[in-house]
Amino acid sequence: MQITIRNYQEGDLEALVALINAADAVDKLERGTSLQEMREQFSSPNFFPKKDVFIAEEGGRIVGYTCFWLRKGEEESIFDTWGVVHPAWRRKGIGRRLLERLYQRARERLEEVKSPKVYFDCGCESERDWRR
Repeated sequence: MQITIRNYQEGDLEALVALINAADAVDKLERGTSLQEMREQFSSPNFFPKKDVFIAEEGGRIVGYTCFWLRKGEEESIFDTWGVVHPAWRRKGIGRRLLERLYQRARERLEEVKSPKVYFDCGCESERDWRR
């Protein structure tokens, strides 16, 4: 398994939509999306997909991705992260590698932040019993 972590490129959106929807079908988190929704998200102000989105790829197939939105405030600023790894590729360290790259990128953007408090907000779902 040769996983490459790279920056987002034009033309990745359709594969990202498929990835998110495949994960949502398994996870049942109601986070499914459409190409139009992704286009809108990726054109948000203060969001730079080519620098703030990282793709995990294996053999030309996108198997995971992560990104953040920097929400700047006067009192606090938040690097609000999100990402997903395809269910068939989980528990292989891909999420950790993506998060490390994202954290590096957040550190690069710290100079933009003027607030006294800065948070890198991330979380994950892990082996949850969905039958309840």
